[in-house]
Amino acid sequence: MDTDHSDAGPSDSPVGDHDEEEAAVGDDGIVLPCGEPPRDTGYLDEREVCIPPGAFLMGSDSDDLYERPMHEVSLSAYFIDAFETTNRRYRNCMDAGGCSPGLYPDTVSDPARSQWPVTGVTWYQAQKFCEWDGGRTLPTEAQWERAARGPAPSTRRYAWGDQEPTCELTNWGPCGRMFGPVGLHPANDQGLHDLSGNVEEWTHDWHRSDAYRLVCLREGPCVDPEMAYGDDEGPWERVTRDFGAAFTSNPDDLRVTNRVGDPPDWSRQGFRCVRNVSRSTP
Repeated sequence: MDTDHSDAGPSDSPVGDHDEEEAAVGDDGIVLPCGEPPRDTGYLDEREVCIPPGAFLMGSDSDDLYERPMHEVSLSAYFIDAFETTNRRYRNCMDAGGCSPGLYPDTVSDPARSQWPVTGVTWYQAQKFCEWDGGRTLPTEAQWERAARGPAPSTRRYAWGDQEPTCELTNWGPCGRMFGPVGLHPANDQGLHDLSGNVEEWTHDWHRSDAYRLVCLREGPCVDPEMAYGDDEGPWERVTRDFGAAFTSNPDDLRVTNRVGDPPDWSRQGFRCVRNVSRSTP
C-alpha cells in the first residue's frame, strides 16, 4: 500500500481539555443532552461526541432499493467516537490481551501510522475491542446514519452536506492515497470525522435488503431499531457503512444512506464504537 507519513491526524500524546462541545453538569443546573459529560481519557483520538435523543430521517427514496424508503427514526441518546478507531488504540487492546491481531499487525504496531484507522479486522474483532474499551458496542446502523446525517429535517447526501466529494472534504479514490490519518479532513456539524470517506466501517446490525420494512414500517413509531437477524436465504452478513471509502471513485459510495452487507469474518473494514447512556447496550 502506498503510504504517506507526512500528514498527521490527532496527536497520540495526552492533550488538554478537549471537551468544549460537552461540559459536565454545572451549578447553574444546565442538563447535558446525553445526561452526562463525555469521558475524558486525555487522548484526542478517544474523544466521544454526544448525540442527543430525537428523530432523524433514515434512508432514501431515490437511491438504491436497499435504502428505501426514507422514514423517521427516533433514537435514545448515545456517545459515538469522533474518529475511526486508530492503530494506537487497537494496539493498546492487543498489548492488554483484549484483542487479537487483525490482517495487518505490522501496520498496527508502526509508530508512524499510530493515528491511521485500524483496518483488516473482522466484525468479531471490532466488537471485542468496543467491549474491552469501556463496555461499549458497535453502533447500530441507525446510530451510524444519524451521526452522519444529523437530526431531522436533514436529508443531506454526504456527512458534510450535499456538495460532491473533493480531496479537501474527504479522503477517497481520486485523492490517490488510500487510507489516511483520522481527523485529517473537516468534521461534520456533529463534530465527527471521516463518516464519508477514508475506511469502511462495521455496524452492529445484521444485513437484510428489506430491513427497513421489517423493523420500522409497521404500526407505531420506530424507536431505537436494530436488525437482530439476517436474510432468510443467507448468507448472514453484518451491515457496513461508508462502503468503498478511500478505494472508490464513485461518489454514490460515500452517501450516508449507502448500506452494504459483508460476512462478519471478513477482514478488511475499520470501525468506531458507541456508548449507550439511556438504554441497555444491545
